[in-house]
Amino acid sequence: MRKSTANIMLVIVTIIWGGGFIATSAALDDLAPFTILMIRFLGAAILPIILSWKALRNLSATAIKRGLFCGVLLFLAFAFQTFGLMYTTPSKNAFLTATNVILVPYLLWLILKRKPTKKEMLASTLCVIGIALLTLRVDVIQLNIGDLLSFICAIFFA
Repeated sequence: MRKSTANIMLVIVTIIWGGGFIATSAALDDLAPFTILMIRFLGAAILPIILSWKALRNLSATAIKRGLFCGVLLFLAFAFQTFGLMYTTPSKNAFLTATNVILVPYLLWLILKRKPTKKEMLASTLCVIGIALLTLRVDVIQLNIGDLLSFICAIFFA
């Protein structure tokens, strides 16, 4: 893939990802959080079910249990994100959600006792700074309940 194509694709993904926060925030003006989640999850489930119907019938019990576990974590992440958006701005919600990438090495440390390397610690610090520069404004430094819910969302995504 050419570098220019990759850059265009990255911009498109960024627009879609960022637009999701704005769209969800706007939807919260008219819909309850769980209604938004139902629409989102139902919409995301229909195409994969249609495309994978035959394979789904042959899933093992272990695969179903693991899928349910991952599905619950994903649902909790989106639920906390959506409820967080009720009480904070889309930019702060996006910033706090994006910290999930930075949390992964530290969760591995906590759960698997695998200490992050110096490179991982430096990279996570630079990521936080970069995400903050991209999403936060100077006048939104104070924290509220929506920010806490958004951070819990990041933990579930991580």
